[in-house]
Amino acid sequence: MSDFNRQRNSSRRAATKSIFWIIGGLLLISACRFVMENEQAVATLVAIRVQQTQLAGTSSVLVIPDATQSTFIIPTQAQVDPVPQLTTSQVALTPAAGILAPEDDIPNFERRRKAARILLFENMSASGYVRYVKEALDLEGYFYLDVGSATGWFRNQLLSSTEWDLVIAAAEARRKFGGEYFELINQHLELGEAAIIEHWDIDLAPNGKVVGLLTACGLQFDTDWYEPELRVFFWLVPEHPIFHTPHEIPMFTNANWLWKGDIGDMLEIHYQSGQAIGDAVLLAGTSPGISDQHGTLAVCFDNRLVLQTFSSHEYSNYDVIRLWQNYIYHTLRARFTGQEVSLIPTPLVEESLSDPSIATQTSSAVSAGGNVLKCEGILSGQLARPIRTQQQLFEHNAEGEFVIVDLQLENLSQNPVQIWDDDYRIEGFIGGTLVNYPIQKAATGYLFIQDPKNLWQDLLLTGQPWETILAFDVDPRGERWELVLSPGSEVNEQICELRIPLS
Repeated sequence: MSDFNRQRNSSRRAATKSIFWIIGGLLLISACRFVMENEQAVATLVAIRVQQTQLAGTSSVLVIPDATQSTFIIPTQAQVDPVPQLTTSQVALTPAAGILAPEDDIPNFERRRKAARILLFENMSASGYVRYVKEALDLEGYFYLDVGSATGWFRNQLLSSTEWDLVIAAAEARRKFGGEYFELINQHLELGEAAIIEHWDIDLAPNGKVVGLLTACGLQFDTDWYEPELRVFFWLVPEHPIFHTPHEIPMFTNANWLWKGDIGDMLEIHYQSGQAIGDAVLLAGTSPGISDQHGTLAVCFDNRLVLQTFSSHEYSNYDVIRLWQNYIYHTLRARFTGQEVSLIPTPLVEESLSDPSIATQTSSAVSAGGNVLKCEGILSGQLARPIRTQQQLFEHNAEGEFVIVDLQLENLSQNPVQIWDDDYRIEGFIGGTLVNYPIQKAATGYLFIQDPKNLWQDLLLTGQPWETILAFDVDPRGERWELVLSPGSEVNEQICELRIPLS
């Protein structure tokens, strides 16, 4: 009986061990399967991201090596990334669904942002790529002076007496961008102006001249973003209005490998004795959940400065252009928040004239320094010198010929008068048919750069002489040309009409 019990107990122990081994094996298989599925999921995600990246850059390219910095992949004309045509409804300034629009705490903001003085430097203008920042401005109808990639012109404008509402320095191309520009932009910020800077190599600004701006902002250099496997970053403050108003901006996950080597810089919040020394906020970065390091997008100076260190052309043009429109919108809001209401450009009268022709003034041909024409006691105008014609103005070639007009105006009223860039036109006749031409804005901008007087879109104050130079691209067969100025017509609030015969 004792042997039987021993045998039965031995059998029970063996059975129990077998059960334990079976359960343990099942758990081990399950765990392995779980780990493998997890690894498979991660690998799949990485593969998808890599495949997206490869698909974005499948076109044949020419790689030009640069031993010291980055490599730029230059496209042929057929490879230039086209910009989608946005309809009016797509660029309408409406709040995104579920996001509250900014409170209307800035009187007449829509009018003011279209009247803003914007200075644009964009050094991708010399490449074969679409200029994203210029597109962003044009699609929203902003007024701006474009210096392209000319650093000398940019420096001259920063040093000029012009009070800019917004300075844009989009230095994405791998060309020299001196540290003095950061110092000059910092001076404009200290005057209450706004700025947007895109630069990929903050830490190599000559002689450390970027330090002053970064310190005032509350930022410092973190590390280079060198050849990452995935060029992905995350919104660190996803609820920030800059990602939602006026456009909803998705996270950027599909990078087109345009640059090689050092593709950007990362920023971090600057602390002193455990306290942040400025008001900087990192809005985007490479490490989700870390809000004070590895930043690629930041705001500071009470939201008047946006600092971007990733390269715009490596991401979807549609999304990037809309993000730039958000940058512009919010920096201008921050700029105007602290301004006096008296600076708002308003129409001279409460309502538009029912018949603007009653305020039209004309006379015989006006020579330089000749008859002064008056716009119903509101404006007086004359030619400062005889008109001249040219076929080419620097890189701007006329389809017909450029008619260049030096215009002098004086505000005779007791109120400021806003002149908009679409308030001008030239009218004439070709074979008895009336034709008219708007100003050629790029050529007019060049004339201002060469001979800075007043910007052609401006707020005319009472009793102050004012002069600007305009370029019109007209058909050379035209005759009986007249310069027509209709202040307020661009915003459907025309207050009078001034006609000056040019021939």
